[in-house]
Amino acid sequence: MEVDILVHGSDLSAALIWYELSREGFHVLLAHRSMRVSERIAYLPFTTEWARYVKELGVDEFSEEHRILLKTSESFWGRFFPAIKVCVGDARKVSERLFSIGEGLVEHWCRYVKWRKEGEEVEYVVSTRTGEKLKGTTRVLIDTEYGKVTGGGIVIGTSLPTVGDAVLDLSGQSIRLTVPHSRLETHVQVGEEVGRPRVLCRASLPLRKGVELGVMPLLLAGVRSGLVKPPWIGDYLAASSLVSVKIAENWLSKGDLSQNILSYLTELTARSNMFLDVYERAAGGRVEELELSYLFEGLRPPPQPSYRL
Repeated sequence: MEVDILVHGSDLSAALIWYELSREGFHVLLAHRSMRVSERIAYLPFTTEWARYVKELGVDEFSEEHRILLKTSESFWGRFFPAIKVCVGDARKVSERLFSIGEGLVEHWCRYVKWRKEGEEVEYVVSTRTGEKLKGTTRVLIDTEYGKVTGGGIVIGTSLPTVGDAVLDLSGQSIRLTVPHSRLETHVQVGEEVGRPRVLCRASLPLRKGVELGVMPLLLAGVRSGLVKPPWIGDYLAASSLVSVKIAENWLSKGDLSQNILSYLTELTARSNMFLDVYERAAGGRVEELELSYLFEGLRPPPQPSYRL
């Protein structure tokens, strides 16, 4: 079976990429080995602008919004500036909804997904859970799977609530965003966990320091690309998906990447590097050395493109 694009992944970024490309008229197949979509991460924090971006695709599985408190020490609490609001998206329901309204092909819970590059195309074999083998070629393969993660990195968890506000905490040797929602709270923590709190679900992601998007016809996206940085995991997954869709469209049209896409990638990479600097200072107990303007800039969510990609 020949397809334009094969998406390998089960997280929200894979679902967004699959949906948007199929909506653009491409013949898209998504396949993964997980038992269900967004199996590892059930809930993700989103700022208002990026939640609106996902809602405009026809999906509205988001909690109430909260203004964010910033904590840099036990004695300093203030409102995060510039003033942004944060909510929590139900990643599983969003993904399932996208698959229900999209028109591409989907194979969940496969026995395996294999491929190899052959010239300018990719040959693939997908063994479905019923034992059927789907074989063919694809012009572009987009991979969002990042494998198992052990030690360090990013931890996303959902538990019973302990705070009433959305808080971005920089007072310890880690960065932690906590957002309440529907009698629960979801947190994103970067750095060493102190103890193992009781959680309803928990997942670890790699904290990649470099950005790697792959080489045609293999494109890396989502967490795999290195573009996704905490604490705004939901925002970055959506931004990475948007970029991946535009890159795939360019590849399929045999065109070079537009200046707009390259400029946006540069902007995302710069924001990512600035966050890493803030994190390293926080981990070393030196966050108070930073000017507030630099701190706020390093912790701002990824920008939405102000130009047409």
